[in-house]
Amino acid sequence: MTGMVAAGTGIGAVIAAPLANYIISLFDWRISYIIVGGATMLVTVVASQFLKRDPVDMGQLPYGHDERIVSHRNSSGMSLQSAMATPQFWLFFTSLVFFGILMFALMVHLIPHASDIGISPAASANLMAVLGVLVIAGRLFLGAAGDKFDSRLVFAFCFIGLALILFWLIYINALWQLLIFAALFGFLQGGCGVQEPPLAARLFGIRSHGVILGTVSIGFTLGGTIGPILAGYLFDIAGNYQTVFIVLGIAGLLAFVLAILLKPVVSQE
Repeated sequence: MTGMVAAGTGIGAVIAAPLANYIISLFDWRISYIIVGGATMLVTVVASQFLKRDPVDMGQLPYGHDERIVSHRNSSGMSLQSAMATPQFWLFFTSLVFFGILMFALMVHLIPHASDIGISPAASANLMAVLGVLVIAGRLFLGAAGDKFDSRLVFAFCFIGLALILFWLIYINALWQLLIFAALFGFLQGGCGVQEPPLAARLFGIRSHGVILGTVSIGFTLGGTIGPILAGYLFDIAGNYQTVFIVLGIAGLLAFVLAILLKPVVSQE
């Protein structure tokens, strides 16, 4: 279910790039930002009015559950304060820092890298489209895999996969190789991101799931702030992206190690 909902961001990525290019062709980029931002705000506000709370809060029960089970599930788990006192919270938090670093650094610097190896801007634009489509696939397929197997294992699998393809990126010098990379990166990125909500619930329960997920996700935002700046700094020093990709691959390996150390700290009855 999370994968189906989160696939919307991938769909947005596929639609947004050509739409933004078209709007920029009609206006300048400043007016285009206002149009895109205003449309996004309008659609979000309108759509949010149709969202409903938990069935229990509406006096209903989820399909297939009785009142006793629903009550137990809504009360089980840890508070944010208790969760933050556990090593597992900080392992999860730090893994998301590394995820944010490698994801946003790559998203910002992939097109400049493609230009550096002689790929035209028009051809490079296809990379983002491919990446966006495979984000959708990753969230749907790996989201289902997390339900069937273990979200912790899928989380770790995505990190080791991201690390390996980032190391491979050092040797890529052709458009077809970059397209394969973008597809793999999008698939694994989407699969990694979609594990966060169920993994937070599995680790800490659902009593304070929203605030715990929101707090631990600050790690991802922090990494997203650091990643592009760090990548740009390393590029300025080395004069190429090879060092950048090595560092990002190491970030993926560290996130993998942290992910395999995650264990639930609440009862899974």
